[in-house]
Amino acid sequence: MILLLVVAGCREYADHTPRPAPPTTTYPTDVRPPHPHGGGIRGRVIWDGDRPEVPPIAGLIVTPDGARWGEVPNPFTPMIADDGGVAGAVVWLSPIRTPDRAWPYPPLVLEHTGDELRSVQPGVPPRVGFVRVGDAVELVARGMGLRLLRARGAAFFTFAFPEADKPRRHPLDTLGVVEFTSATGDFWNTVDVVVCEHPYYAATNKDGQFEWTNLPPGEYDLTVRVRNWAITGRDRDPETGRIMRLTFAEPKRFTRRVTIVGGEALEVDIRVK
Repeated sequence: MILLLVVAGCREYADHTPRPAPPTTTYPTDVRPPHPHGGGIRGRVIWDGDRPEVPPIAGLIVTPDGARWGEVPNPFTPMIADDGGVAGAVVWLSPIRTPDRAWPYPPLVLEHTGDELRSVQPGVPPRVGFVRVGDAVELVARGMGLRLLRARGAAFFTFAFPEADKPRRHPLDTLGVVEFTSATGDFWNTVDVVVCEHPYYAATNKDGQFEWTNLPPGEYDLTVRVRNWAITGRDRDPETGRIMRLTFAEPKRFTRRVTIVGGEALEVDIRVK
C-alpha cells in the first residue's frame, strides 16, 4: 500500500527570541521487547517539481588572512538526489507511549572546525542531530581562535571556547528543536538538534529514504519537517556591518495519520517543494 503526502507550510519558530520552556519530559525507561506481530514503515521524501535555484549568501567573511567580501552557499539548499530524493529531512511518529526499542543513536557531538559547524553522529547528515531528552550534547571547537556557539529554540545559551579541543557538555531537557549557530561571525554555520521523547525519529539518507520496523499495530501521526532556505532577517554587528546571524522562514511541516498493520510494511512517498 502506497500513501502519497504533500508537505505544506506550518507555523514553527520564525525567529530565535526566548520563550517560556515547556515542562521537562523524561525518556521512558521501560523499553519493551519487539512486538511479535509488528509492522513497519518504509518511506521516501521526494522533491516535487524542478530543482530550486537557491542563490549564495553574500557578506563579509572573516578568514585567517583577514576579512573579505564574498559568498557562501545557503546552508538549507535542498540536497536532492538525481532521482528526486531529499536528504536531511526530519521525520517522526507519535504518539509512542512506551518505546519498543532502545535509543538508536550514539551520543551527539557538535564540532566547530575552522569555518564549519557540523553534527558528528553516524548515519545522520552533518546539519542534523538527535538527542534523547535529558541527555547531553558535547560541544567542541577545533583549530585556533576564539569560538562561540549559541543555542536557540528549545534551549537558550551561548558558550565560549577560548581554547581548542576542550569539549563542554550541556544537557538538553526540553523537547523540540535547538538551532545551534556560530556566534563568531560564521553566519552560514547552523545545525538543528532534535530533542526527542522516543526513538522513532530519523533523518532521510542521501536518497531521501527512512524506515522503522517492529511497530505495534495501530494509528500514528507521521510528521515531516523540511528546513526553508528563504532568509527573512540578517542581524548585523553595528560597528562593522558584518552579518552575525541569519533568520530563515518557517520550516515546512506536515502531519498525516497512518495505520500500521501487523506483518505489513506501509510504503509512504512524501512529495515536498
